[in-house]
Amino acid sequence: MQQTSNRETDLLAHRRSISASLSDAIRELNNILGSRLVGYILKVEDSRTLKSWIDGSSIPKNSEVTKTLRNALHIALILADHDENDTVQAWFLGINPQLDDMPPATLLRTGDIKQAREVLIAARSYVAGG
Repeated sequence: MQQTSNRETDLLAHRRSISASLSDAIRELNNILGSRLVGYILKVEDSRTLKSWIDGSSIPKNSEVTKTLRNALHIALILADHDENDTVQAWFLGINPQLDDMPPATLLRTGDIKQAREVLIAARSYVAGG
């Protein structure tokens, strides 16, 4: 059951995504999306690298990766407040009519802020029931 309004959820998700340490952000995103999907979105080819980020033994150094991480976490948190993690994962992987039938994960992977914004708008619309 939804406990907060969509706007409050969005604001809280934004705050959490920008205030979390990189280790906490990657761990939280991994808990929602799973390591394969997180690795795909962040363009991590080596599973050992992702594991080291998740366990906190190292952190991403690339600003593009950290930007994509925080954008993906913001969106994942909005959706996770609304649906179970399996549904959130399916949303990230599925073709989306609001995104010209592109999967949100693919658009986030580009690192382009305009595409991240479009994915965020699609997530907000999904949660609002549109």
